[in-house]
Amino acid sequence: MIIPVQPTKPFSKFSPDETYSVSSLHENPRVTNGLISPSKTLFIEISNFSHDSIEVHPQQKLAVMELLTEHQLNSLSRLSHTPHSIEEEQICLPDLSYSDLNDIQKAKLVTLIKQYPQVFTEKLGRTHLVKHVIELQPGTQPANTQPYRLPPSKKAIVDQQLEEMLQAGHITPSHSLWASPIVLFPKKDGTLRFCVDYRKLNANTIRTAYHMPR
Repeated sequence: MIIPVQPTKPFSKFSPDETYSVSSLHENPRVTNGLISPSKTLFIEISNFSHDSIEVHPQQKLAVMELLTEHQLNSLSRLSHTPHSIEEEQICLPDLSYSDLNDIQKAKLVTLIKQYPQVFTEKLGRTHLVKHVIELQPGTQPANTQPYRLPPSKKAIVDQQLEEMLQAGHITPSHSLWASPIVLFPKKDGTLRFCVDYRKLNANTIRTAYHMPR
């Protein structure tokens, strides 16, 4: 949500050459960190990462603004305009074989990705802002499903992907009473998608409904 705000101390002048950094004061509600220029009306983006409603009151302090020095601005400018070559950094380019884009649009997209390679990656991200919890129906007993049989060729693919996820820290060994089998689904490009059959778990999950914004 984007809301209008005012600084606790009015700006001495409205100079387009001045830039302030904005840093959130709270984990929740959390203000998106960024840069802002002084003006009569300021707008910031604020997010609620909980399941409960949060009221933002007048005069409530949400973030801290700090005037950036010329040295800091120059550093940011150099960082944002630093050229990245294919030799310097491995660029993650998407497979556009099955895209609805025409050749010109594909070329523009590839050029854009090469211009800003630092924002594209094949690695899975993670966040500490939200912790996922699965609520089960009262009296639910753990479902332990045996693994589906796979041919040796597909088993080798599963072993490889499991090892890659372990090395990357995306999964950890578990001794849970719950167990769901792995399923490999073919993708359009012929490769296999690593999936897990959670149907027995989902059948005992308390569904969470979210109201659609109007």
